[in-house]
Amino acid sequence: MKTLIAPLLSTLLFVPQLAASQPAASPPATGAGQQSIADQLPGKYQIVSSEKDGQPSPKQEIEGMVVEITKDKIVTANRDRMEVHAATYTIDQTQLPARITMVSVLERDKGVKTKGLIALEKHGGKDRVKLIYTLPDGKIMPTEFKTYDGQVMVVLEKIGAVRTAAESELLERR
Repeated sequence: MKTLIAPLLSTLLFVPQLAASQPAASPPATGAGQQSIADQLPGKYQIVSSEKDGQPSPKQEIEGMVVEITKDKIVTANRDRMEVHAATYTIDQTQLPARITMVSVLERDKGVKTKGLIALEKHGGKDRVKLIYTLPDGKIMPTEFKTYDGQVMVVLEKIGAVRTAAESELLERR
């Protein structure tokens, strides 16, 4: 099972993007009552599906993995709740779909930059995040939420809110 999980974990969120930039699309409409994607992202998610090189990933590779997103960081934990990836991120909503840039903060991958696309959607009343990016050997920056050679896509489903620092401290004291 470890041999199945390792390749996905090593490329899940933090790999360099080697593709050329894409032409800008029309920026999304933003009104006074609309929140940005980054404002809506914070929470705890489970990975509900993954695709690499145009093929779905086996469920056992992603089962039990949790992704926690704050206003500026993404952390992925394996089924044993061990942190396997952590990165800061920025989102550019001036293009459609929105672009995301992630920079790894874990020692083994520190500074590795990943670029891709991100979108929010509702599915069965639940919040979902779609994230697609190019792998190191990929040559084409994603332009849609469908993988081709050298690309990975994950779909995350929100399962709870991110704990505040005070809540985390309180839980650690128990």
